[in-house]
Amino acid sequence: MVAELHPEIPAWMRDGTIPGADLLADPRTEMVVGDVRAVVAEQAPASLDAIVLDVDNGPDFLVHDDNAAVYGSSFIDVCAARLRPDGSLCIWSMAPSDQVMASLTTTFVDVHETRIPVRLQSREEDYWILTGSRRRVSDIVPP
Repeated sequence: MVAELHPEIPAWMRDGTIPGADLLADPRTEMVVGDVRAVVAEQAPASLDAIVLDVDNGPDFLVHDDNAAVYGSSFIDVCAARLRPDGSLCIWSMAPSDQVMASLTTTFVDVHETRIPVRLQSREEDYWILTGSRRRVSDIVPP
């Protein structure tokens, strides 16, 4: 399942304005037009293997201030609740993010920040993938 906020994007994919018609035609792909926070929240608890977020420029370089909620601890907790045991949350970012890593660490185990070197418009850049796997019930120590 793919959540896309702007209905123009899948429409452009379907009419060939941008690549991707083949992806939408794949029966394994479901495109849902809506805010990713609502789309994830509507999923049944423990029903997803992975959630991959690629929103804005990542948590610390927002173009749209409303996107900050995607990286907040409340939504990270919602993501964790929708993941199956050992499921993973992966967040694309244009830079490392101490704030998101701190939120991931309180909710997930096996938290990592991975640098991905890329070539962008004839220059070398680094992007980041911030990941955490869901806590299993057996990993939680009762108070």
